[in-house]
Amino acid sequence: MSIIIEGTNGSGKSSLIEKLLIDLPEYISRKESKPPYDGFNYYLDTALNSNSANKIIFDRFHLGESVYPAIKTMENRKPLDAVQQHTIERALLSRGSVLIFAETDEESIIEVFRTRGEDYILESEVKQELGLFNEVYERSILPKIKYDYRDPASYEKVLDFITNNHTI
Repeated sequence: MSIIIEGTNGSGKSSLIEKLLIDLPEYISRKESKPPYDGFNYYLDTALNSNSANKIIFDRFHLGESVYPAIKTMENRKPLDAVQQHTIERALLSRGSVLIFAETDEESIIEVFRTRGEDYILESEVKQELGLFNEVYERSILPKIKYDYRDPASYEKVLDFITNNHTI
């Protein structure tokens, strides 16, 4: 089973992954960045070539392909549409994948950006980034749960979701 962690920059994805790797030591982490070719085909190929026995925590996967090309001018890149998203997710579903969405609010993201620095998303783009991520999360057909690093109980809910509701 793979675990896909999605969310905006500054939403707590990396911290969540660090915690999960401690509690789920059989998993490895894989960071996805800009695909080397067409996003739809890249993520579909990755999903189809994965195996339900693979224990991978993805630091981002396909949802960003619906968000960042819509915000930034990306050469030859168009955002994934709902049909493309669901095609990828049907492949992921057949392999037992789950989605965890790291959510937060605009003010918290901007505070993180100012503290650690951010060179990709501008503060003026944060609201759009949040809205698009929420939209693609809501239309996801994967088993899913939201995680909020500001809520102390949120991590236990995520861990329970993974360990009790899905075969590891």
